[in-house]
Amino acid sequence: MYFNRNYPRVMVVYHGYLVDDDGLPLINEKEQRAIAAFLAYTTLYKESLKRVNVDRYNFKYNIQLVQSVKEDWLRLCNAARVKERLNQNDMDRILDAKTS
Repeated sequence: MYFNRNYPRVMVVYHGYLVDDDGLPLINEKEQRAIAAFLAYTTLYKESLKRVNVDRYNFKYNIQLVQSVKEDWLRLCNAARVKERLNQNDMDRILDAKTS
């Protein structure tokens, strides 16, 4: 970093990500499943919209399938937000938040 004058103190705030050898961010299994479900949801949704005028029966079936995949994606997103390892203190905080 270069500054045009001398500052007595400079605080640098940095948020980094762990990456693999290819430079891709490291993700856990739950995040991987949530991303895969999102890709399946968006792909099925786009394909269903492309076939709206072709066949109405298949469109209704496809929309039901898309809604089911979306529910799976949302469930997996919620699961990915929870840490991989929970200790008893974490579980107590979660249960306290749910009951209050």
